[in-house]
Amino acid sequence: MTEESRSALCKVILKNKDLFAWTPSDMPGVDPEVMCHKLSVCTEARPIAQRKRKMGTERKLAVETEVAKLLDAGFIREVHYTTWLANVVMVKKSNGKWRMCTDYTSLNKACPKDAYPLPNIDRLVDGASGHGVLSFLDAYSGYNQIPMHPRDEEKTAFITDSANYCYQVMPFGLKNAGATYQRLMNKVFQRQIGKNMEVYVDDMVVKSRNIDWHVTDLSEVFQQLRKYDMRLNPEKCVFGVSGGKFLGFMLSARGIEANPDKCMAIVNMISPQNLKQVQQLAGRLTALSRFLPCLAEITKPMVGLLRKAKKFEWSVECEEAFRTLKERLGSPPILSKPDPEVPIVVYLCVSNDTISTVLIQEKEGQQPIYFISRMLQEAETRYQLLEKVALGLVHTARPLRQYFQSHQIVVRTDCPIAKVLRKPELAGRMMAWSIELSEFDIGFQPRGPIRSQYLVDFINELQPRGCFVNDLWTIHVDGSSNNQGSGAAAKKLRTQAARYIVVGGELYRRGFSVPLLKCVDKEQANYILREMHEGICGFHSGGRTLATKVLRAGYYWPTLREDCVKFVKHYVSCQRHGNLIHASAEELHGISSPWPFAMWGMDILGPFPIAKGQCKFLLVAVDYFTKWVEAEPLASITTANVQKFLWKNIITRFGIPYALVTDNGLQFTDQKLNRFIQDLGIKHRFTSVEHPQANGQAEAANKVILGELKKRLGDAKGAWAEELLEVLWAYRCTPQSTTKETPFRLTYGTDAMIPVEVGEPSFRRQYFDENTNDISLRAEVDMVDEVRVRTEIIAEACKQRMARRFNSNLIKRSFKEGDLVWRVQGSARRNSKEGKLAANWDGPFRVRHSLENGAYKLEELSGKVIPRTWNASHLKTYYS
Repeated sequence: MTEESRSALCKVILKNKDLFAWTPSDMPGVDPEVMCHKLSVCTEARPIAQRKRKMGTERKLAVETEVAKLLDAGFIREVHYTTWLANVVMVKKSNGKWRMCTDYTSLNKACPKDAYPLPNIDRLVDGASGHGVLSFLDAYSGYNQIPMHPRDEEKTAFITDSANYCYQVMPFGLKNAGATYQRLMNKVFQRQIGKNMEVYVDDMVVKSRNIDWHVTDLSEVFQQLRKYDMRLNPEKCVFGVSGGKFLGFMLSARGIEANPDKCMAIVNMISPQNLKQVQQLAGRLTALSRFLPCLAEITKPMVGLLRKAKKFEWSVECEEAFRTLKERLGSPPILSKPDPEVPIVVYLCVSNDTISTVLIQEKEGQQPIYFISRMLQEAETRYQLLEKVALGLVHTARPLRQYFQSHQIVVRTDCPIAKVLRKPELAGRMMAWSIELSEFDIGFQPRGPIRSQYLVDFINELQPRGCFVNDLWTIHVDGSSNNQGSGAAAKKLRTQAARYIVVGGELYRRGFSVPLLKCVDKEQANYILREMHEGICGFHSGGRTLATKVLRAGYYWPTLREDCVKFVKHYVSCQRHGNLIHASAEELHGISSPWPFAMWGMDILGPFPIAKGQCKFLLVAVDYFTKWVEAEPLASITTANVQKFLWKNIITRFGIPYALVTDNGLQFTDQKLNRFIQDLGIKHRFTSVEHPQANGQAEAANKVILGELKKRLGDAKGAWAEELLEVLWAYRCTPQSTTKETPFRLTYGTDAMIPVEVGEPSFRRQYFDENTNDISLRAEVDMVDEVRVRTEIIAEACKQRMARRFNSNLIKRSFKEGDLVWRVQGSARRNSKEGKLAANWDGPFRVRHSLENGAYKLEELSGKVIPRTWNASHLKTYYS
């Protein structure tokens, strides 16, 4: 730069020295009419006030200092009774000073993301490189120059030791602050961006071909800054240089260079000693990947460490790869800015595990523009060579669309990819890739001479190695051993062969839903099934739906439908989360009582509203023969209460029963109660777990009692205990549909006198004869056995009709000892944290014993016995 040019540059800077702010008070701020930051808080979001966090003495003093500065500058104000409140976080800057940030985590969660587009970094870097003179500008507290919308100021409140404050300007840490600042920059420098300036949020660079133009460009930029009352930070601005750092890259007239600080951070790095250091190295390499040819191939041993879950081991291969990276970063290539008038040449290289690409322009030699590479996923490693090359081209075009759309592309490769991509018979992914690439102007040429050392290294790194396979041929014969054979099998094979065609070395089958279906082998078929069923775009559908999806995607193999059905049936997650089976698994088995009061069913009903005596549960017992019901309100369900009820209401009134049927509640399974029952010679029968139908008589009685209490009580729900005796009396005096008799008559031999017969005298009351009444009662008692026999016949006929109806919708499921089964995961066994996402089935378990009437004993795979029995309706087959 000449003295005259330097003087002109200094003159324009001094002329606009008022645009540089040395303190916050020097900033007038952007006019709110031009730009202000608004918080679009979701209406359903609940305001959150964070608790004050403890802070060290040094940080506390720094907070006081920063708050004083912000108050003097008018950036913040004190606030009272705020609903949103956040803590301050002190971060040390590179110069040793403290920066006060605010933890707006809660507020940011309540705000949707602003989708305002940020510029493409590669496009900005390319646009700023290759210029003779550059100036790097930095706004003074750029975010703080934009005011907050008045109604949103108090939402930015933060807590300190002295008071609570809120921002009047846009603070750091807000979710959409970057988008708002970029929106302002695009508005301020609308005419300059892309012409003589590039801006990415708060990073600004003014670019010019020479110093004379640069002075004019700077004057134009200063004019825009003055127009919108923006101020620059003099300590961070650099003017009239030939190169500098921008968005992590070094820009100069020569092109784009890797950031030397980032390169030296890796060169001076010792070999990683643990997985975290490998992850740190991978992050640093990602930032420099544009300058490293075949990065994926070089780092393959280190990437393997990140994928393995076993013990960390830094191998010799990892150390060799690390050394190669250091050598490459010691002298990284200089990338050139692409010229829109010159075609971009793409070189593609593939290996077994990686694909790599380099973009160059042949202008004054072969100048590299961009290196890109990546590891292949497990399924992609099984692609054919042509498919890998096509994948490499697609993988390059997606992130570098700005190059492919604005330039003619020439792909240089020795693979016949052009012929394959242009064939109309393509199907599957090759067809999708062909359509995706068709929007670009792409030509194909054979690989020519290589004149650049970087290209030589690139080609040699991924030179495919020869692989020779002894192909196996299968000969089909029709069974005849002479020339006069009928040839039926050969004709059949010829007919079938007409349905197939070979395209690019791949076998395809002509289809009806899709023109060409790619034929795949067993290994490829397994991958396709896994990807379509459990992959990123997979859907856990049924077997037939999965087979249809496979065909529509363009794949075929002879046992397609059978394999799809089998795959879905054996998929563990689908079994575990499969729908519950509501169809009956076992035939209906009726329970018959041999004589009155021989078999009782007992159950707990409740909880009810708290009644007199703190009662909230109802213990119910019903006789299976007469349908006689006994019930008693209880304050708590304990073994002692159950034992007392059994003794007082059943044994002392109706005698010792033959059997007692209950569920598996703790009050019924208690050892003390079981000893009491066994001492009296009563057989205690438990229903299967979560299968109340096995004690159907008790469940039916519960239903009737509950329904009658609801209808009688109205709004007085707490009086249910007092109303219970009337409900029981009414139940005992009502003829049952299964017996055609009242429980009272089957018990005592005659019908009870009910209130209606008193209010409106019935025949037997109106013509009551005290002399003959006793004789009539004795006669009825003598004939009660006949009534009970007739009732038993009627009840059995009813049970048979019910069984026929029930069994008509039966889908029988039975299991043998040793079978593996899933068990329904009841609400009591579900993980409450999983909520609606909890699995429907638990297991697998092994069938230990097969009992009668569809009941089974289970055990875990380790041999631990599962308590109680389980009904077949709660089990299904496990497919391994």
